[in-house]
Amino acid sequence: MNLTPWCNLFSIGLKYNIHVKKSCYKLVVTIGGTLLLTILLILSFSYAYHLALGLAALSFIVASVVVSKASTKQAELAYRFEINQHGICSFDGEEYFQLLPSSRLSFVGCWLTLNSLSALQPTANLKQVFIFRDSLSAQDFSRLSLVMRNLVVAH
Repeated sequence: MNLTPWCNLFSIGLKYNIHVKKSCYKLVVTIGGTLLLTILLILSFSYAYHLALGLAALSFIVASVVVSKASTKQAELAYRFEINQHGICSFDGEEYFQLLPSSRLSFVGCWLTLNSLSALQPTANLKQVFIFRDSLSAQDFSRLSLVMRNLVVAH
């Protein structure tokens, strides 16, 4: 006979360990934003369209090489967090946060809005975290999106 209460088994079954790896998309967004800003500055101060086009092509080639080398490397673990079905999560088991329904999903990644459960005032310690989609495995992204959808439906 098993002496473990069923409620402990139930609460253990609802927790997900989400592993977040370093993202290649972050590099692409950074390089792309810098490139776009540089090209806009060149075009706004001169009519050097050929220079801007050449700079864009060269930057695109360099960015492609950098991203392809970064994606072939073994992805390093950036951090991990544990989340349950009700949206309560902890980063490395230290502080507990409640995932808020204002969190969003997109094709690029997840924008998590978290509220600290240790805070006395409900909006005093809001924490916002953006996780690029390539940082998560398909299973972790699916689990996180399931928890976020359940939060939106519950409210």
